[in-house]
Formats: sequence, C-alpha cells, structure tokens
Amino acid sequence: MASRPVSESAVLLQPRLPRVPRLSRAYSDRRGLIIGCLSVVVATAIAVPAYGPMHDLFAYFFGASIAPAYALLAVAPGPVLAAAGVLALWSHPSSRIGPLLMAEGLAWDIGPFFSKVTAIPAAAELSLLTGYISYAIGGHILLSYPSGRLRATSDRVLVALLYVVFGPAIIVCSLFHGDFGPGCPTTPANAFLITVNNTLDIASNSAYFGIAAVLVALTGLRSVPRWIAATPVARRALAPVYVTRWLLAGSIVLWCVVGAGVVFGNITKPNLFLQVPVNVAAMASAAGILVVFMRKATAGGAAGRLALDLDAAPLAPGRLERAVRAALGDENARLLFRDLDGTAWVDSAGQRVAASEGRSITTLDGMSGSALEHDAAFDDDPAVVEAVGAVAGLALEAERLRVMLRAGGRNGDGNGHAAHNGSAAMRSLLTPREYEVLQLVAEGLTDGAIAQRLYLTRRTVETHLGHVFLKLDVPRGSSHNRRVHAVRRYLEAAELRLSDPIEADARAR
Repeated sequence: MASRPVSESAVLLQPRLPRVPRLSRAYSDRRGLIIGCLSVVVATAIAVPAYGPMHDLFAYFFGASIAPAYALLAVAPGPVLAAAGVLALWSHPSSRIGPLLMAEGLAWDIGPFFSKVTAIPAAAELSLLTGYISYAIGGHILLSYPSGRLRATSDRVLVALLYVVFGPAIIVCSLFHGDFGPGCPTTPANAFLITVNNTLDIASNSAYFGIAAVLVALTGLRSVPRWIAATPVARRALAPVYVTRWLLAGSIVLWCVVGAGVVFGNITKPNLFLQVPVNVAAMASAAGILVVFMRKATAGGAAGRLALDLDAAPLAPGRLERAVRAALGDENARLLFRDLDGTAWVDSAGQRVAASEGRSITTLDGMSGSALEHDAAFDDDPAVVEAVGAVAGLALEAERLRVMLRAGGRNGDGNGHAAHNGSAAMRSLLTPREYEVLQLVAEGLTDGAIAQRLYLTRRTVETHLGHVFLKLDVPRGSSHNRRVHAVRRYLEAAELRLSDPIEADARAR
C-alpha cells in the first residue's frame, strides 16, 4: 500500500501521521455511496414525469413519430450523470466531482418536472428558475476537475456568474413576456411579468442568450491552457473528462448563439433541435467519468503487468525502476530511498538526489524508507501508484538494500569494500539448491516463477524456503516478512565491489 503524496520537506523532517481508522473510513464511504445511489433513484423519479412535457413539446414541433426518441434523449442525461457521480464518488471519495455530478444529474430534468407537476405552487416560476442550472454545474465541474475545488479567484468568479445566469438571471426573459410571446413561443407568462412588450421581450431573450454563450465559451477556453501545460501523464488523466466537457460546452454555446438569433425571427425549432447534441454531449461527459472510474480497475492491470515483468527475468541493476516506469506509463518516474542517516534521498545508483520540481513523492508503507517519485497527475488518481507499490514489495526492499550497499556498505571496512567471507559462510550454511532459491527470491521472483526457472514444483520451492528460514534463523510471526529478512541477510553477505557497484552487482548474478 502507499501513503498519500507528500512534499520533500514533509518526507524528511516530519513523522508519518496516523492513518484514519479503516472502520471509520469504510463507514464514511458506505454512507456516501448510499446517498449517491439514492440520488440516482431520485434523478430517475424526476426524469419519468419530465418525459411527458418533453414528448408533447417535440411532438408539436417535429411530429409524433420521432417525439418518443427525442423526449427520451432529453431526459436520459439526468439519471446517467447521477450514476456517473456515484462511480466517481466510489473511485475518488476525496474529490468533490462525484457530488457535483450527482447534483448535475438531479438538476437536469428538474425544470420539465416542475412544469409537469402543476399542483406545486409557483410551478411555472420554479420551472423557469431551475431549467438550466445543470449547465452551470457542468461548467463548475470542468473548471474544478479533478479535485472538484476551484483554486483560482477568476474561476470562482466565472462559476458564480454561471450560477447567476443559468439561475435567477433568467427572470429577465419573463419580465416583458406575455403568454407564448415572441421571445419564447413555448413559454407562458408567469409571476415575473412586469408588462407585455414584444420588443423588449425579444431584446431581453437575445441579450440573455448572448451573455450565456460568452460565459460558457470562456469556461471552455479557461481549461485549454491547463491542458497545454499538462504533462503527458496528466493529459491522459484529463482527456476523458476535458474532451467530453468541451463537446458539451461547445454544443451549449451553439444552442445559445441560435437562441440569441431570436431578433431575426422565430428560432424555436432549430433551438429545440440543437438540444439533441447538448443531450448527447452530456451523456458523453458521463461516459468520460466512467473511463476515469475504470482506471481504478486498471490499477490492478498496471500491477499485473509489473508482476509479469518482474517474474520474467532476474532483476538486473535498474530493471525494477524501468519496470515501474512501464507500469505507470511515466518515463520519468524513479525510485528513491532514504540514506542511512534518514536525512536525504538516494537514487537507484546510491547517489544523493533532490526531489524534481513539479513532481510528487509517494512513500511506500512497510518498505523501510522507499519511495516513488512520479508525475503529479497521480496525486488525484493514487490507486495506480498504490497498486504498483504493493506489487513491487519485496523486490523494492531488495533494491533498497542493494542501494544501501552501493551508497556506503553496511558491512564494509570504511573504504567501500564489502566483507568477502559473508557469502562463503552462507554458502556453507545452505545447500546449493537452497542458496539458488534464495538468490532468485532476492531477485524479486515469486515462488511460482522460481519453480518454473528451476523446473521444480511450487511445493518443493516452499520446502527449500522453509529450510532457508530455519537455517538463517529468520524471525517468525505476523509482524515479520520472512522473505524480506532472508533477502536482507543474503544481500548483506553478498560480495560487492563498491568501487564499481553496478558492475559488481551484475557480476554477482
């Protein structure tokens, strides 16, 4: 398992904080998922009555034959977005994107729902005020992805304006709007009416849609520089959501531009028709979240690829780091280890290094001061790093011990020369086959891989390891990893010429 990424100073100077108790975290996650599932149920319950008004509207303008398909497409994004929110909450519980998606799904059909349930007081007014609030939530998601938190003041201002425009500001469209007036022939007059004036009705609707188009366009453009500045790994993480959200923003902008064209005549039919790409893009954005959600499952795939890579051949110097890079898809990832004093990092060659600017360090639990420096994009998707770190496990500990020997030697004479009699003593203690099995364990191979390499059964390998543990007096108990203890003793006894550590390590194989 891996801890949350921390800064360089925190890693070196501060003690590890205790983890949140698993029972409490599990309860919190379960409660969030229950709320998420209820949101899907509610979104579906809202979509069912909302289907009626949309069906009637499309039937009136486009004919009864295609009205069912159009109406279904109009209300489907609500439950779909809410379901995507549940998946996002499950895969990234610390992010606010999941709750935002659930809110977007709930708000998607709330306007048609209010217009259908006329028994609710002020149903027409509520329908008007809530009809497009989901568009504002969508912009909020785009500007705050992947954490769900707006970091820049300009983003906060822009999102606030979106909520105002797609919420209470829509009242201006009804201030001079009579029953089914020219500004919007599908909408009756309501309590916001001041006086009927067709000219002002058209002007207010055109201005409203023009302002909405500008704000949505700015929202989409604000995210482009972040995409350009992102690393390749970050772009892969951003792509599913950014691309689909850009499509949604673009389709809303087009819809608003046509709406602003009311000054040139009746645009009701093209405006309704353009709701189709908006609805399709909304469901595509939910699919983008699904892709991100699936990465939680592909974390196991990355770990599986690493496990196969580590089993394929002995771990020559630098090979573990290359395997980890391939598993993460991050060509600049590197393994770091605390030096013997615990005050600095050393790399796989035993050289002291500083943390790279703009990258994150994830410390690995139970690995005696091992860490992985990786692209900061994994900070918001830590499951992959955790899975890779867990699989690296024993091989990573073995690599750390080699690095310590390269960096100064635990059993050296102070001049960088390892004790030469340690390996001979261990060979005399173990049988040739037992020593051979221990060598392969130190290279990071599993029992199954060792059995294939030596043409033995897995049970025979386990028996040899049992003898090794006994002869080396490896401690027992659930608090000890016996393989790690055995590998440590093997490496400390290995004959390494520290004047040329890489070459000596390769020759020792």
